[in-house]
Amino acid sequence: MKKLTLSLFAFLFLVLVAAPSLTAQEKYTLQKGYAPGKYDRVTEIIDETINLKTKETRTQYVTVDAAEKNADGTQKVTAEFTRTSSKTITTMQGMEIEMEYDSASPDASKSPMKDNGMIVGLKITTVYDKDGNPTKSEGAQEFFKKLIDDRKYTKEVVDIAMERLKDESGQITAGSTDKFFDMAQVSMPKTPVAVGETWKTENTWEMPMPMQGGRITTTVESKLEEIKTENGRKIAVITSKMTGQPEEQKTVASGAVPEMKITKMGIRADSVASVDLESGMLLKSTTEADMETEMEMGAGDAGNMKIKSSIKVKTTVTLTPKKS
Repeated sequence: MKKLTLSLFAFLFLVLVAAPSLTAQEKYTLQKGYAPGKYDRVTEIIDETINLKTKETRTQYVTVDAAEKNADGTQKVTAEFTRTSSKTITTMQGMEIEMEYDSASPDASKSPMKDNGMIVGLKITTVYDKDGNPTKSEGAQEFFKKLIDDRKYTKEVVDIAMERLKDESGQITAGSTDKFFDMAQVSMPKTPVAVGETWKTENTWEMPMPMQGGRITTTVESKLEEIKTENGRKIAVITSKMTGQPEEQKTVASGAVPEMKITKMGIRADSVASVDLESGMLLKSTTEADMETEMEMGAGDAGNMKIKSSIKVKTTVTLTPKKS
């Protein structure tokens, strides 16, 4: 009887000790990255402005040369923005107005949409540490300085573009060519997470032209929804909820356009992203966003006119790596 009692006690003790390890969920390290090799990344971005009945499809082409990771986990990546094209369809009073642009076209420099190709030719080399954080990045300063020196763009316009390209580290990196077009960036946690866990991040970005309304601070709450396997590769599905407010009000004036001052702004966005677990490369993201603004237009109290707008946008980003 003593033997039975002792064995039962030992069994219960082992169950209690082992229980946490049996129930603990596996944690995953999520970070942005690049699969080693030379390849083209073709990214299709579809923006649908629901209440303005506008649909824009943009395709950007980036050539990537990503080295194998070193023994210490560092990786050198060179990315060059080689081409961009876009097609915009606006429905007004039952009619469709269509506009197209392709930086590879011989007439691209004469197009009224030529600013869409502003960063074609931008080549950035970045060194990332073992956690995927950029430690050194080169190429952007020289590129944008030449745009100003050649009088292709004013310093004010170039400064806004550079601000929009900066990542969380304050640098323009190999991954910045994606950020130029996609407001809702995928935010990664600083520590490993299990399925169902959440994390928060804050980002700032410059409002796109022609608004030029200053910097926006956004708070993003993300969650690892699931880990799934597709075509033999593990994919992390990450959902995010973003809210944002402007850091400061800013006055916008341009030639004959009346002076405008943004007095209120609110942004909300819900996103779902698929990320390759091994390389950290974004494969697809879908975002639904609302933006509400209030502006004052005109000079002097008597001439001020208040304008309110509410814009609903749906954005789908699909990235396809192709071997060079």
